[in-house]
Amino acid sequence: MKLNRFILFSSAIFLFFSCGNNSNNEPIVLVNGEKWEVIESMVGYIRTMEKDVALFERSEEKDYQLLADKLSDNIGLLTSNCTMKGAAHDEMHKWLLPYIGLVKELSKAKGDADSAAVYSEIQNSFKEYNQYFK
Repeated sequence: MKLNRFILFSSAIFLFFSCGNNSNNEPIVLVNGEKWEVIESMVGYIRTMEKDVALFERSEEKDYQLLADKLSDNIGLLTSNCTMKGAAHDEMHKWLLPYIGLVKELSKAKGDADSAAVYSEIQNSFKEYNQYFK
């Protein structure tokens, strides 16, 4: 199971870097003041990850590794089913690449304090996603 997660996660990283869009430091911009539309099939994976993050906040047992595994699985599914094109796709990269990095960081975090800090950044990442995408 961990090998499958590693393969999916590695594939996701490769896919996004192979697109030639290395824009993880550029700000996301709105399209004519409006949020970017994300295709429905991809929104499902993003909302599942967002839900997992929200449920984790309310859970008593804080298993950060389990959360990281769930998020990694959905990142793999999201990237392997990506059919977006054009400017919306490019803007999505600006959010997704840093998010993938945070999930990877969460999976490698040492101790609850480090994990909690990364988890907080992941929560903020979803606030950013909702600010720019619908």
